[in-house]
Amino acid sequence: MMDKPFYSVIIPIYNVEQFLHQCVDSVLAQSFQNLEVVLVDDGSPDGCPQICDEYAKKDNRIKVVHKKNGGLSDARNSGINVANGEYLLFLDSDDYWDDSDALKKIYNVISQNDDADVIMFQAKLLYPDGTILADKGKFVDDFNFMNSKDALHYLSEQGLLIGSACSKVVRKTFLLNNNLFFKVGIKSEDIDWILRVANCMPKYLYTDQYFYIYRKGRSESITANVDYVYLEQFADMLEDFATKFTYINENTRECLLSIVAYEFSILMAKTANLRNKKERDKLASRIRNMQYILKYDMHPKVKRINQVKKLLGFNMVMLLLGKYLKYRKR
Repeated sequence: MMDKPFYSVIIPIYNVEQFLHQCVDSVLAQSFQNLEVVLVDDGSPDGCPQICDEYAKKDNRIKVVHKKNGGLSDARNSGINVANGEYLLFLDSDDYWDDSDALKKIYNVISQNDDADVIMFQAKLLYPDGTILADKGKFVDDFNFMNSKDALHYLSEQGLLIGSACSKVVRKTFLLNNNLFFKVGIKSEDIDWILRVANCMPKYLYTDQYFYIYRKGRSESITANVDYVYLEQFADMLEDFATKFTYINENTRECLLSIVAYEFSILMAKTANLRNKKERDKLASRIRNMQYILKYDMHPKVKRINQVKKLLGFNMVMLLLGKYLKYRKR
């Protein structure tokens, strides 16, 4: 193992035996070789622990952590603690990369902007029928020349601050200096994490690459198992950011609460689609009292939701959002 790899790719692993080879192989196939791969076996009950050890025997860039099951956040944190790379990437073990030059291209971008803390890229969505669609986002050409304040304002106003750790490259010292570990025990960990990252005012870069392949519709995935408990936690997290969280300044607060408002609209949609009527009505009553969050409407979609809410009311907007979410999943 090299003393100081440029990248550490952290892969949390749990019960993904059928996908693991494709995932790890897509990293090892990178033309940029100065990297390490941190495989975090989160107490996986299948053959994944053995697969991890086999990879480590074949390639000295691979580091394996075997640990008791603690969930995605805990596994990622374990990976951060042992990673040696200057920059970290997170790759979910049921996903993969489809461009062997991806890390080389990102390295070239960083080399021209060596003060970068967070480098953003794009993903493609892989559906069960084999269809692949780009998760599109349009950035202005001068984004990489913006200071942290202007970049955050632009990301919030355009709705481009995506709540996914897997579409970011992050400088490790930036994470450690700001104690930006993932919160353990919640299922909306990426959104919580990206809001805390943004509050620390990183220097952002963007590279127009779509190499991350995200599997949609897998029944075992966390995002596919949205239930009442998940949505209660989601509501708790959003309410904390709206009422308790300490923002670095007022401008940052306004920008990030617009992201919270967008996520609140997703909470509305998912609540409308709960099958259990008693649970649906209970949660709907709670979030109706949280609708003040929607006043932070820098996000273009939140602006449209507020316009419709003025015409039709909160309950009808929630119902329409639920129907739209069902349509999107078809």
